[in-house]
Amino acid sequence: MASENYKPLLSGPEDRTSVDGLSDTDLRPLKPKSWSSRLVTLLSRLRPYIIAILSLLLAIHFYLDKRSFHSRCVRELHTPSPILNSGVLDKYSTVNLNGTLNFKEKWAGTPNDARDEQWQSIIKADVWIPVTDDEVKKMGKDPEKVVRVPPQHRDQYGDGAIGVMDFAHQMHCLDLVRKYTYFDYYMEKQDEEAFGNPPHVLRVHIDHCIDMMRQFIMCNADPGIVTHFWVEEQNEQDPGRRDTDLLSPAKRHNDTSSVKKTWVLLSVAFVIFAPAIITSATHLPYPRRGDGSAGSNAVSSGQCEDPSIRREWRDLSDGEKMQYIGAISCLHETPSRLDPEAKLSDDFPWLHFHVGSPNHNTVGFLSWHRWFIHLYEEALRDFCGWNKGLVYWDWSLDWQDPASSPIWDSRIGFGGDGDLSLPPTNMPPNATCVRDGPFSNYQVRNTGWATQPHCLSRGFGRLPPFHNFSGEKLHPDVLNDALAQEDFWDFCHRRRRRPPRCYTTRDPVFYLHHTQIDRLWWMWQQKDPERRLYEYHGPNPSREHKQSDSAALGESFASLDDVLTYEPLSRNITVRDIMSTKTRRLCYRY
Repeated sequence: MASENYKPLLSGPEDRTSVDGLSDTDLRPLKPKSWSSRLVTLLSRLRPYIIAILSLLLAIHFYLDKRSFHSRCVRELHTPSPILNSGVLDKYSTVNLNGTLNFKEKWAGTPNDARDEQWQSIIKADVWIPVTDDEVKKMGKDPEKVVRVPPQHRDQYGDGAIGVMDFAHQMHCLDLVRKYTYFDYYMEKQDEEAFGNPPHVLRVHIDHCIDMMRQFIMCNADPGIVTHFWVEEQNEQDPGRRDTDLLSPAKRHNDTSSVKKTWVLLSVAFVIFAPAIITSATHLPYPRRGDGSAGSNAVSSGQCEDPSIRREWRDLSDGEKMQYIGAISCLHETPSRLDPEAKLSDDFPWLHFHVGSPNHNTVGFLSWHRWFIHLYEEALRDFCGWNKGLVYWDWSLDWQDPASSPIWDSRIGFGGDGDLSLPPTNMPPNATCVRDGPFSNYQVRNTGWATQPHCLSRGFGRLPPFHNFSGEKLHPDVLNDALAQEDFWDFCHRRRRRPPRCYTTRDPVFYLHHTQIDRLWWMWQQKDPERRLYEYHGPNPSREHKQSDSAALGESFASLDDVLTYEPLSRNITVRDIMSTKTRRLCYRY
């Protein structure tokens, strides 16, 4: 109920205030709004419609400009071609390039008929395309010298020149290089025309394709950035997937007229709608966070489904031997990841000497070298294309005359002893430079970086303290004695009776030798996997202790949680991580 003292303001004529005597300034708030004020009010009411219309205009502009730009881009970046005027290239799609190691198996991997058909379905674009004389001239070629359409096909193609899309030729080259990496398979299949040529002709064809692809890649150099991330299963860096959507503005940077028109439209839209945008921004919800979980790393300790099989040197075909040696040579041509003046093959001797030395003559010898040669295998695969697993040399097969082993073959092996006609080197003493085989011109470094390169040298039976290069310690009985040991540390002790350390990490044979040692450990584990797979004890000097009594270096100083060091070449891991070769981290068998 209203109060009795309440009186409404200006309730009657007698209560109205007189405006007589007031100035225009005093009356301005009471006068009707000016035309500018009314326009602002009108625009505010029409704002939703203006937003819709401008959005539609911007969408149409971007669509038409995109098509126009694509058309201009194609003509500027490609040689003259009738394909450019056919409308085939008017449609574009933006895709994400998959640069990870999880590539689509239908394009790469072990060859089979389905994979060959996948490639052939693209290369079938290698069909005749009729080209007029004017188009030939635009290409900078002489119409009188190009191949013309044969008479029997002129009813279909006309009498002009014939050609194929360069894309088809590039894909053909890439496919040929792919097949060459599986040389034995396609040589036996005998349905690839190029493999029917003499070896030197095939080699010229391959080199031609490699250089054509080099030119194409360099001509179409992409300034996009490839980032890297750690992959748990590999324990080293791996390229990440690059999102090409983010690169599209860079491809448009020369289209200045388009940029100017776009900025004008966006500026007008901002001036009109900035108040609404700012006002509505205060009501935007706070960006949602995740559920608080950091995400789990890939479980690399799980069982692998398709382990690679490491084979003995004699089990490789001649073609595989050449490919393996080629991959080793590739490491010697690939830049180091540790020093700009060294090669990738120099990284491993450096790591072995400066980081791995404390693990020799200890319980960590086998475990440290298992991951060390795995890193070497990854380098062969990731940098040089060898994906058939490490190779080992079973010296027990050559115990009667190790120097006559086929591994020293000069044609499809690692070359033999040093040349006795040459003066001995001092790296090591009494050895001489190797002058036969694929590594005759091999230049290696000492374990330190600040040293001059020198030849690969060997001295069968001439290197102290191993003057006798006989097979006494290679005899199968010696290996069987080690494998018969029930205890892990006893098995390690028997290593002293096995082949001496007469191979240096700078000699490629070193890695076949150590793969054989790893094989013996693997064989010992397989005799009783339930107990031996994670059996590990013995002295470990890498752990901190000050006991002088040798008895103190007992089981308490070795643990599956001991850290194996590989920095800076790779992240460090624990012994537990590499005890089983069946995990996805290693994934191999013998």
